[in-house]
Amino acid sequence: MVQEAIETRFQRLIDRVLDGGAVPFIGAGVSMNAITAHDERTIAKTEEMVNRLKNAIEDLNSCSTNDSLAQLSEEYLWKVYSKGNPYSSLVCGVLKIDSFTKLVPLPAHRYIAFLAREGCIEEIITSNYDICLSKAYNESFCVQDGAEDNVMEITDLKTYRQYSGKRRHNNYQFLKVYHINGCAKCLKDASDDEERESYCEKILLTESQLQDWRQRHWSREMLKDRLRTRSLVFSGFGSPEPQVRHTIIQVLEEFTSNPEEPSEAKGPWEHPNALFIHAYETLTFEQKQVLFKFGTTGSGRSLAGNWLGSANYFTGEDVIFFTHIGDLYGGNANALPRVDDVEATPISAVVDAKDGSRRLPADIFWQYVYIAVFWQLLMQHLERGSSFWYFVDSLVPCADALLQELRWWLLPKEPPDSKNAVFGRFPELLTLDGDSTRLSHHVWQMRHRGQPMSTGWYAALVDKCMLIPSFFLIAYLLDTNSDGIDLKWGEVVDQPQIGTAIYLNGKAGTGMLLCIAHHQCSFQDRELVKSSAVLDQINIAIQVIIGRTVKTEQGIIYVEESEDTVRAIPYYSVPLAHLLRKNAIDWTCEPNEVVQTFKNNIVSCMSIVNEHRERFSAVAVPL
Repeated sequence: MVQEAIETRFQRLIDRVLDGGAVPFIGAGVSMNAITAHDERTIAKTEEMVNRLKNAIEDLNSCSTNDSLAQLSEEYLWKVYSKGNPYSSLVCGVLKIDSFTKLVPLPAHRYIAFLAREGCIEEIITSNYDICLSKAYNESFCVQDGAEDNVMEITDLKTYRQYSGKRRHNNYQFLKVYHINGCAKCLKDASDDEERESYCEKILLTESQLQDWRQRHWSREMLKDRLRTRSLVFSGFGSPEPQVRHTIIQVLEEFTSNPEEPSEAKGPWEHPNALFIHAYETLTFEQKQVLFKFGTTGSGRSLAGNWLGSANYFTGEDVIFFTHIGDLYGGNANALPRVDDVEATPISAVVDAKDGSRRLPADIFWQYVYIAVFWQLLMQHLERGSSFWYFVDSLVPCADALLQELRWWLLPKEPPDSKNAVFGRFPELLTLDGDSTRLSHHVWQMRHRGQPMSTGWYAALVDKCMLIPSFFLIAYLLDTNSDGIDLKWGEVVDQPQIGTAIYLNGKAGTGMLLCIAHHQCSFQDRELVKSSAVLDQINIAIQVIIGRTVKTEQGIIYVEESEDTVRAIPYYSVPLAHLLRKNAIDWTCEPNEVVQTFKNNIVSCMSIVNEHRERFSAVAVPL
């Protein structure tokens, strides 16, 4: 069987996400390793839930060899109902679903939330009971933004009617999370035992409950509509739940019974409602069944032996494409690192040590979906007609050419950097460092220097349409060769006392620091800051100001090195606009001349530094 290239299938997915037509369908595989904030238990892991149920059944003087959570739940109820115990004894007593609200979002939840913050995802369907997706989305805002009002867990017909048609709130994207099997937050918010028991009965768990939608007709109709009009992206969902699978098959049979005319048939996988499946290792029978059904909708005929060849799915076999491991190991799958511990970090656990099978964890899959989408969104912010384009166009006459060079620099089109054409020159900036991306850490210090960063905060392009493109423009200007000027893009650091800064000439120890800041966070003359390793070898700081044009000024910051001694570091604050242009603008200039002008202007700011003259490393001045 010849499989369509992973690049083609992946690009189809990215196009649908960018188009706003993708709806993630999130299953247990995405949340199974989530831990609680304090005692770090993986209470949502299916294996642990199964074990708790087996132990509870044994405590009832019975036993079970079943490994199905749904069937074990039903067996447990057979026993407890005979003793008069309520349904809540299963939901809260044994499975502790009310405690799922304490689970901390995993990287996959955060990357999906980041896509929603960029306006690419408006709604999510999940069979999970936890609220990790909502938490991740809420935390991506500053506290003062009122983020708790911008996401809603839709769990019943009442909330469906109230919120499913809502799109924006407080000028932000309003995210809707449809919990088709119930939500732990409802249990936590119950005001009394009677209401709690009522909510518990809405948690679908048993084999009998999962055979049908019960009172959740809104879930069924919503799913049918999304199957007809959107691209569902199944992730962490093996499709074993019969009510979901049967509904999908019913809708796909509608398409099969109404085949397209040959002139209209361009392949079902390119349609705007084409579904996508992400599998951890290999496709399950249920996933193959869904793919086969959808694959026959284009012509109504069997796809013969190659029916899976062009289908929209991603499995463990594709892990090399989604990581840099393939580059590190020469693309040799057999050379990938192997580990025995299944709890190891996803990047090191992509190959099973026992049977050699490859894995594609949800954290990795959604990380690279987000990275690819981010770069395409950034490209849009660099195109003619964007706010940033108008800013650059007001400064230099070659804005089109300059920003085109920047786009090619960020997304190289030629080998050996062909992979960077999808995931960009700096994928590490878009990878989580703690609960936020490294780029978000940089942007926070550019915009909120001196303030503690909110947990999970995300710097969205849609909100920071000037700061983020300016950051990458400065990186490009420093990294591009310029005759006679030796200033290179170096390591980026961010600290509360100095904000976001770049070591010039590619490394620390040069005595020069280029800081980037919003105009409201610029240095104040004679400002006192705490000493740090970043400032130890700095003799002068150039602060580039992003935002409205301000007056260029010189000043001194004092670095506190001891209780009675500080070191004075001169700084020069200059707007980015001033660094990009000459005193007399040459209306025939080219991008390379803009690069040279930028570096010349920085060098002129550092004229007081003489590398041939020894300088005092510390100067004692009165506090």
